[in-house]
Amino acid sequence: MATATALNHSSPIECNELLERCLGNETLVLRVLKKFVDQVGTDLDLLVSAIAGRDVTESIRLAHKVRGTSLSVSALEMSKIAHDIELRAETANEADLLKLTVNLAKERSRVFDFLDTFCIATKDA
Repeated sequence: MATATALNHSSPIECNELLERCLGNETLVLRVLKKFVDQVGTDLDLLVSAIAGRDVTESIRLAHKVRGTSLSVSALEMSKIAHDIELRAETANEADLLKLTVNLAKERSRVFDFLDTFCIATKDA
């Protein structure tokens, strides 16, 4: 994890913050990241479907879930985008919300690419 910490300034995950959140336990860090990888793709797909189906309540719930999941691994930019979707779900039009989900998916890809660098499998997620 020391290598990841050195990359903190340019990484999509704030590694120092994540390690602190996990009380310095690198095994816990890996477990939290694995859970994130396993869940966030599904949640993002469901969020897009909810927005496309104009289900505001479900859109807000899923955006909030992605926001929290992202925060749990210190993926701060992902969390910010999800928070923006959560706040705008009731008032923004579908096209604007879908653009935000595209940005969220791009950031998820950036996070996954970063994790792949550290041998945390994301290819099946």
